[in-house]
Amino acid sequence: MAIHMNNHKIFRMLLTISIAVLLLYIVSIYMMLKASNNSNSYTNIDVYIDSYGIMHVSMEIKPIATGMTTIHLPIPPVIASIDVAVDGRTIPFIICDNESYICVPIEEGISIIKINYIANTSLSQGIFEVIVKPYTNVSLTIAPNIILLGIPTNIFKGPEINNGNMTIVFLVTEPYTIRYMVRSSIEIPSTSTTFTTSIPQYGEAPKTSTTSLDIHSIIIVIAVVIAIAIIMLYIFIRRRHVHGEESEVLGDIDTMIIKSLEKKGGSAFQSELQRAIPIPKTTLWRHIKKLERMGIVRIEKVGNQNRVVLVKRR
Repeated sequence: MAIHMNNHKIFRMLLTISIAVLLLYIVSIYMMLKASNNSNSYTNIDVYIDSYGIMHVSMEIKPIATGMTTIHLPIPPVIASIDVAVDGRTIPFIICDNESYICVPIEEGISIIKINYIANTSLSQGIFEVIVKPYTNVSLTIAPNIILLGIPTNIFKGPEINNGNMTIVFLVTEPYTIRYMVRSSIEIPSTSTTFTTSIPQYGEAPKTSTTSLDIHSIIIVIAVVIAIAIIMLYIFIRRRHVHGEESEVLGDIDTMIIKSLEKKGGSAFQSELQRAIPIPKTTLWRHIKKLERMGIVRIEKVGNQNRVVLVKRR
């Protein structure tokens, strides 16, 4: 029937929209992850802010050619702290382009270039600031006493809590300023601190359980929620349809309308039926429409009046 067909059309439309939204979400997540893993487009760095507010930066680069290789430093460095190692041995380098790049001599057979340094942050009224340049994939870890001022955009992993440290991974698509403070209970070292000691490797997070869901888990949860919503919607529509079918039985008023039409030779105007059956006008019209849906009567428009024609008995 018409109502049954309309319900199925609504269900198919909602199902199509839900699937489209889910697919668009999955594609957007895939594109973001693909971009973050593309070393030609993004520089991957690990950043650790220790309990004194010192920002440590580490990078790993896979050289694609021999000779002098130029490497972009997404966060401005303290020059004296830069350490460049190739396959486990320290090598010299050249600072170029206003401290934004370093030039490293690469020999054949070298697989990994590791760069560690301390960021050249600014400090004003207890607030540290440093600008991260665009096209950078940042894994940021902060000590428990560090207060991060502002939430980065484009977060695609985290926050995760490991041994009290918080880690978030985010993409920087335009210049972004990391601002943070150190709780007053920790004394900030004086500016005379030197950086001759080796820089600890904070890039990798400890292999412990974390409190966050990864991207795949989020996608699965969203897919399950959408599937449950679709199933519940379908059950609701089916119940309405079954209830509608159950209501399509002849009642006393329906029988009175049919008998009145038979007495009048098989047809009568609505006004005539109204005089014959003393019920409210809206109730009468609702039952006439019901009989029309059941195929028992036909409604014809004659001028400004409705003529009800008996088609068949049920």
